Amino acid sequence: MPKCKLINKKIHPQCAYCRHARTFAEDSEILCKYKGVVQPHDHCRKFKYDILKRAPQRQTLGDDYSVEDFKL
Repeated sequence: MPKCKLINKKIHPQCAYCRHARTFAEDSEILCKYKGVVQPHDHCRKFKYDILKRAPQRQTLGDDYSVEDFKL
């Protein structure tokens, strides 16, 4: 079975992607279950990656497509 290209195995730990953290104060601070209020780029030993908190990068189409390419 082919591997999914959306999941990057080299994710750097950040509280913004942690299972134990919640967004607090409009994404400028994170409320951690263990450490309290922290910055989104911080991390600790309790880090557990939550795939649903990470938004994948958008892929863009090049300008070399025409209307003919999308007709059936």
